Amino acid sequence: LGFIFMAMDITAREKIARDLRREKELMQEYLEVAGVIFLVLDREGKVTLINKKGCEILGFSQSEIIGKDWFDNFLPPEERTLIRDIFFRAMRAESKLPEYYENTILTKSGSQLIAWHNSLIYDVYGNISGTLSSGDDITQSKQIELALKQKVVELERFHKFVVGRELKMIELKKEIARLREKLGAG
Repeated sequence: LGFIFMAMDITAREKIARDLRREKELMQEYLEVAGVIFLVLDREGKVTLINKKGCEILGFSQSEIIGKDWFDNFLPPEERTLIRDIFFRAMRAESKLPEYYENTILTKSGSQLIAWHNSLIYDVYGNISGTLSSGDDITQSKQIELALKQKVVELERFHKFVVGRELKMIELKKEIARLREKLGAG
C-alpha cells in the first residue's frame, strides 16, 4: 500500500485568473461610463452584450435585451430586411460591414436615430463571430439640422423676394425719373 501525493504551485495561475477578472471588470466599467451605445451581436444577429447607455436609450433592462434578435426586436419593419441583409452578407464575408451607418431603432417609447460605428469580431481561429458597434443617438441633432435647413430655405426665399422687390423699386425710380424728364422737356 502506498500513497501518491502530488503538489502543484497554482499561485501563478491564480494571479493570471485574478488579473483577467480585474481586466474584465475594468472593461465593463469603461463600457458602462461611455456616453454611447455599445452593442455586440453574434453571427445570428442576437444581442450578446449591451451597455448601460444602450439600455437607457432602448428603455429596457439588459435581461430584456440580451439574447434577443436585434433585427426583429429593435429595428422598424421597413428597415429590417436591408440591414439584416447587410449584416448577414458581412457574416458570410461576402461584403464589408459598413464602418459607419445611420438607422432608426425602436425603443420602448418610440424611435431614435442612431449613428453606428461597426467592426467585425473574430474568434481565435480568425473566423467572423459577430459584430461590435458603438452607436450615438443623433435624433436631436438631425432634427436641429433639418430645422436649420428649413430656415435657410425660408431665408433664401425671403432674400429673393426682398432683392426682387428692391430691383422693382430701382426700375420704378428709373421710370419715374424718365417720366419727369419727359414732363420737364415737354
